[in-house]
Amino acid sequence: MPIYEYKCPPCQSEFEELLTLSDDVKKYADWHPCPSCGGRAERLRMSVTNFQFAGGVRGETGVHGQSGSHDLDYPTLDKAVGRSSDKKWTRINQEKETRSKIRKEAGTNALSKIDGKIVPTSPDVLKLRTAAAVDARKIREAATGRLKKPSS
Repeated sequence: MPIYEYKCPPCQSEFEELLTLSDDVKKYADWHPCPSCGGRAERLRMSVTNFQFAGGVRGETGVHGQSGSHDLDYPTLDKAVGRSSDKKWTRINQEKETRSKIRKEAGTNALSKIDGKIVPTSPDVLKLRTAAAVDARKIREAATGRLKKPSS
């Protein structure tokens, strides 16, 4: 099943089409309807890669050749990974800003996440966490003290 590259002269969009039937290959031997403007896009060549990403990039518009932009519809793996990491870093930085704002408003560094919402930790919970940390440290010190070999 060949993949052909097309370019639409009126809107300058480039796209690829997977032609599954031999009748389609004959029907679209010279041109294919442009998904952007509906014009007659000229067939350039058979695609060198001859494969497609299933489903495109998650969360992006223009999946399956509908954006009119070849880069959006059929990204290289590097571009797809780059877009994905950009979105994740944007989300991480937004959460970091939110946490900083809440810390500044509440006057505390201790935060908790309750039902997906970031809130200042209550003083009671903070006391329990501190006590648990002290107990854990004592247990760790006692355990490591027993495991140490006596020095000669």
